[in-house]
Amino acid sequence: MSFLQRVFGSAIIRSVYGVIAEMEMAFSDGDLDLGVQDAFEIVKCTVEKQVSTDPRRVERYIIDNTAKGITPRIWVISCFCNLSGDLVESGNYHIYRGMLSLTGTGLLYIFKKTSEMLVELGSVDRDFANTQFLEICKNIARCG
Repeated sequence: MSFLQRVFGSAIIRSVYGVIAEMEMAFSDGDLDLGVQDAFEIVKCTVEKQVSTDPRRVERYIIDNTAKGITPRIWVISCFCNLSGDLVESGNYHIYRGMLSLTGTGLLYIFKKTSEMLVELGSVDRDFANTQFLEICKNIARCG
């Protein structure tokens, strides 16, 4: 993460980094197992890289979709949700067909938790979130 972007970037980009920091606090609870912490680092690094590589694109996306309810918070949480879902379905975090590794279990936890956050923010409805979770579980059973 670029220090200069965090300090001197636009208000939207500073807000994005602020939400990433909040997510880090939420997922760094000592009660969470190592798999969740490892999975969080993988997802966080990917999201931070996307923001630092092309902050103008991220900012433009948020501005262009503000009317659709996209805020920096929703954008960051959606990125964490989508990325963790994609990674857990990839088969790279399985120890055997249908059996997730510790990191894979962490990715699934992040997906479920961020889906709940999006429901609470009103970005998606509960039925959609539940359908997505069931689809991911089906894909996990087929992959690996």
